[in-house]
Amino acid sequence: MRPLMTRLAAAGLVAGFVSVVTPAPTAVAAPVPCVVTTTGTGGAVAAAGDSFTTTDFVLVAPASTAGVEDVDVEVSLVHDNASQVRVRLAHVTTSILQRRFTGSGPQVAPLTWDDEAPAAYGPESLAGTYRPDEPLAEHDGTTAQGEWRLLVDNWAGFRGRVESWSVRISYTACDADDDAAEDHTDNCTGVANPDQADRDADGIGDACDGDTDGDGRVDTVDGCRLVAATTATGCPAAGTKVRLAKDGRRLEGRVRSGATACHAGAEVVLKRAKRGRDPKLVVLRTRSSGRFSTRAPRGAGRYYVVVRGRYAPGVAECASSRSTKVRVRR
Repeated sequence: MRPLMTRLAAAGLVAGFVSVVTPAPTAVAAPVPCVVTTTGTGGAVAAAGDSFTTTDFVLVAPASTAGVEDVDVEVSLVHDNASQVRVRLAHVTTSILQRRFTGSGPQVAPLTWDDEAPAAYGPESLAGTYRPDEPLAEHDGTTAQGEWRLLVDNWAGFRGRVESWSVRISYTACDADDDAAEDHTDNCTGVANPDQADRDADGIGDACDGDTDGDGRVDTVDGCRLVAATTATGCPAAGTKVRLAKDGRRLEGRVRSGATACHAGAEVVLKRAKRGRDPKLVVLRTRSSGRFSTRAPRGAGRYYVVVRGRYAPGVAECASSRSTKVRVRR
């Protein structure tokens, strides 16, 4: 026989031998932004010695599995003779933002370099956005995360200063609206529409399609986005007509409508006509054809049915209607 402690431990009955396994928390998916701007810390630009000096400023872009689709750089630089300064951007590769600021004199801050800018920086240029001397597209396709370095080369015998700088990265893959549809193929970016519905097949998702039917109701709250209507739901009104007849011991009837959704599965209420409030006897549902049937009441009297108005989602607002009375004799 095994020792008592061994048996108790095996059974999980001895304090200190019972292990409690806590389930790992379920990871909650978060939106993946398409563009992220990361700001670095500025500081002094070292003065030149025998040759130019290079001062590094480092920032770390957020972790991401996506690559670089586009990058822009903004720098606020102060220097008494900017023509003695060159600015470069280093990541996986190194590109020159500006080969000395020829003829610029003191202070050229702030400047933004963007491949899509209409012009390059010139002697008379003011603060603004300019094309870099070497395309920032050299960084496209590289891994976005990790260190990005601003390299400021100074040929002057005195210091300058980087007041601030930032890198704006557009990612190759993202889902900013968190709808599981990657934004480069999402037919409605900025609005979560996981179904990617596009009824009019115009390439724009229904959630972003504005007012498709021209009835003045925004698609997100329009019950019928492709049909103009002035009703509360945005769907057109559809009339109904109900008939009731006695056939032996049964009452037979049919609901008709121009909209199939209004006669199929319609709610029909059988009532008895009498003084005061007419009592409700039974509630019926029509078949897909609009037909319905029920046993004739035992009591003699005059009977009729009422079709209740209802909203058929995405189709119509079905109107109510009432049949003529039929007599039941006993």
